[in-house]
Amino acid sequence: MYDAPTHSYDAKRRKFTGKERAAETGLDYFGARYYSNGLGRWISADWSATPIPVPYADLTDPQMLNLYGYVRGLPTTKADLDGHGFLTKFKNWLNDGGWNEDKEAQQERQRRFHQRAEDARKSLSGMKNFTINGKTPAEFARGATDQQAIAGLNAATNFVFAEAQKNFFCGPGVSCGIAFPIGALGALDADAVALSKQLASQAQVGELEAGDGRIIFGGAGANKPLTEASRLVGEYGGRAADWVKISSSNFKAADGVSFETHAYKNVVTGQIVEFKTKFQ
Repeated sequence: MYDAPTHSYDAKRRKFTGKERAAETGLDYFGARYYSNGLGRWISADWSATPIPVPYADLTDPQMLNLYGYVRGLPTTKADLDGHGFLTKFKNWLNDGGWNEDKEAQQERQRRFHQRAEDARKSLSGMKNFTINGKTPAEFARGATDQQAIAGLNAATNFVFAEAQKNFFCGPGVSCGIAFPIGALGALDADAVALSKQLASQAQVGELEAGDGRIIFGGAGANKPLTEASRLVGEYGGRAADWVKISSSNFKAADGVSFETHAYKNVVTGQIVEFKTKFQ
């Protein structure tokens, strides 16, 4: 007579993509919701903290419209780490926002940007023998915004390398090296106009990201409708009424060139996309 072996079921045994399977239901827990391995789908619809018709969907991809589908029907090549927002989090990961939803990704980008600015300030503080907008690099770094600090370091580095290339020499009996003519590094002031434009553009982007931009098209009760609203909904989601066009303050350089920075903003989610410089 055959006696079937008995097995104890481990309720915390790791199953599909390493997730825990509940003994009572046979469902895999992903954090945001449960997945049914037998059905090959989620047992509840996807959701987001900000209520929208189709959370995390790419409206150009029909597979993303299925709120119960698992990673666009491609489980052999893709994985969902927490139960929702795979595409959004993947895009944010590619764009320096970590594996996060839009709000947390924006905070992560700001944190990383601030860290890069701090590193730029340290680098600028160690530079000598030239000026940036009439200030020593250390003085400039102390008073610069994050955007200005990063742009200032880029401009200073480009200038020093350019001077190095112009003054690089070596020949018979001469060790190769850099020879800067006396006073040459002080010539950075001649590039002050170009640098001021670069810094102003960075500051304008920071102005919009900080929520200080003004609405120029779209929005509730707007006199000027936003003609790009439908396209923005298709590419970034949300509703047409949520999208507006915003502008930074105006900057006028010493050479008379005047410009401001424009972008599109979703007033519900706070997402800002497609930054462009608009010359006056």
